[in-house]
Parts: sequence; structure tokens; C-alpha cells
Amino acid sequence: MSESPLLMLVPSDVLRFDLPLGGGGGGGGGPVTAALTLRNPSLTRRVAFKVKTTAPSSYTVRPSQGFLAPGEAAAVEVALQKGADGRRITPSALAAAPVSPPADWRRHKFKALSQYSSRLHIY
Repeated sequence: MSESPLLMLVPSDVLRFDLPLGGGGGGGGGPVTAALTLRNPSLTRRVAFKVKTTAPSSYTVRPSQGFLAPGEAAAVEVALQKGADGRRITPSALAAAPVSPPADWRRHKFKALSQYSSRLHIY
């Protein structure tokens, strides 16, 4: 009998960033992001999580760690920070001039670590 995973990820294999290459991108100055949903499939146990990347200078992850109650889900935002030329990637920067993703972006990985968490009371 196989155990169910401690954490379910959506999407489970590939994060997709919508880069409006070629100018005319939307207005705001915020980062270009991809959404990741973490879900605790357990009905009885709390799960602690931490999301890591092999390229921390190219991405930020918010929240990067936390706890999920039984059955709870959390939305995690992964923001692309810099392009191949080192410029910050924002919609307004993309509107001014096309930016390429980081040169080695195909090698970048994300890892979600998880473990069951007991309730800890500190007095």
C-alpha cells in the first residue's frame, strides 16, 4: 500500500510565466509571476512546507514557507526577477524593450519540502 503525498502541487511539473515579449505589455511595475498552489491532502495532520529554488537570484517565492492545516491550500507566488541581460523583469520594462528570460532558465528547478508538523505550544 502506498502512502499519499504530504503535499500536492498545482501545477505539478512546470511553472509557466507569461512574459509579454515584444512590447505593449500591461502597465504596472510589478514583477512577472507564476502561481503555484500547495495543498495538504491529509484530513488529520498539519504539514509544514518550504519552497526552494536553484536560482535564488532570479526568483522570489512568497510565501516561501509556512504551515497548512488538514485539507488547507495556500497560493504561492513565484516572481521572475532578472532577465538574461541582468535587467529586472517587470511589465513596464517589457513594454519599453523586449527582455529574454535568464539564459540558463531551463536548468532552474523548484523544490517543495514538506513534513508533518506537531502542534507546539510555547509558554
